[in-house]
Formats: sequence, structure tokens, C-alpha cells
Amino acid sequence: MIEIQSLEEFDEWIHKDYVVAYFYADWCGVCKSLSVVFDEIQNEIDFPIVKVNVDRFHLLSKKYKVLSLPSILIFSQGDVLKEKKGMMRKDELLEFIQSR
Repeated sequence: MIEIQSLEEFDEWIHKDYVVAYFYADWCGVCKSLSVVFDEIQNEIDFPIVKVNVDRFHLLSKKYKVLSLPSILIFSQGDVLKEKKGMMRKDELLEFIQSR
């Protein structure tokens, strides 16, 4: 996973063909659990996963209406294709992000 360091970096990533954006917070227990699942699937997928800390990038969470954590948004060419909130098992997460 790629930890986003700037708004410009985020903008570059989401304008690629297919990118998973994982919105999280360090204080969120469910986010910590989902991060483990992301680590498990990282080598099973062929597109990037970017992590967005909502405390650091609150403007992004506001822009994309991220009100619940964790939130996963799928982007393509700058557009949100789909989103999902909350904890998922490995099989659920893979199904969600691989179904285009």
C-alpha cells in the first residue's frame, strides 16, 4: 500500500486507470483490522492501493463525503466508480475491489 503524502500525490494516483483508495484513521480499531486484510491481499491484485489518513487529509474526506471509517473508494480516471464502508473479510474485500 502507498501512504499518501500530499494532495497532489493523491490526485495523480486517482487519475490512473483503476486505483483503490483506503480512507482510515490511526485511532480507528476497525481500520487497523482492515489494514491487516489489505496487507494479505496486496500481492493478489494488480492495481495500486493508496492509504489516506483522514486526520491528515480531512479535505479529501470532506470532498469525497467519507463519513464512516474505514471507507474504500475505487477510482478510475479521477471518477469514483464505487465505494464501501466498514470491515470486510479477505474474500469480501477481494470480490469488491476486483469486480469492475
